Amino acid sequence: MKRNKVWPPMIMGKAETLEYINKTGCSIGRYGDGEVSLMAMIGIGFQRPSWKLRKELIEVARSEDPGFLVCAPVIIIDKSELVPESVKWWTANLRLMGCVWKHYFSSGRKFGDTQITRPWLNTQNQDLAVMCFSGLEREWIGRDIVLIEGEKSRVGVGNNFFKAAKSVKRILCPVRNAYSKIDEIYDAAVTFPKTSVFLLALGPTATVLSYRLYKAGFRALDIGHMDIEYEWFLMKADHKVPIKSKYVNEAGGEKVFVDSVTDEEYRKEIVCVIK
Repeated sequence: MKRNKVWPPMIMGKAETLEYINKTGCSIGRYGDGEVSLMAMIGIGFQRPSWKLRKELIEVARSEDPGFLVCAPVIIIDKSELVPESVKWWTANLRLMGCVWKHYFSSGRKFGDTQITRPWLNTQNQDLAVMCFSGLEREWIGRDIVLIEGEKSRVGVGNNFFKAAKSVKRILCPVRNAYSKIDEIYDAAVTFPKTSVFLLALGPTATVLSYRLYKAGFRALDIGHMDIEYEWFLMKADHKVPIKSKYVNEAGGEKVFVDSVTDEEYRKEIVCVIK
């Protein structure tokens, strides 16, 4: 375990991470507390653990492909951006799971910051949030995007986050235990043109699926809770609240009634539903 270990890891800040993504056109896979829990075979609310998922998460974390940026929370090395509640939460998480973070992220490579897709609620810094949202938005200006998301996530619905995209298509996936269908999701995804940009909002499944798609010659960005953070940013929320018509696992999840969507534009974007 001590061989070639570097701790703390080298994690770029948000600005450097976004600059790297914008300049290189890389794909990204993100690791947070949920992915690390599954690497320790601890289930999370919407994904049961499995040895196969654990193996893939470890493989991606250890990858050193120049065109694929592995992201970890910059919070591991610098908590100065965080509001006090987040400092307390992450301090507890690192106390509990620090050995797992150290084992799989003690590498000489540079990591991106996972939290580029969570720039608001943990910081409540408006300038930082605007920088992250606008930096990410650059990646799909004038591009055909394919969203791979949970069936009730409805990423971008009700806001203008994808206004600059050329087109939007959607592959809808199970809300819970999506990894059990990862092969079907992958098979549906690879039918799209290589010029497409994939945006994945599917929990830990997105982390490993983005790497699979990258290896197949596609560009894939694991965007996680970006849409929900953007919604919270627009309403200037200071805590996790439900969003109308969207499944938010961190704000009640299935316990909160999620309205159906009558938006015809959204319905036309759905090209595949995997149950």
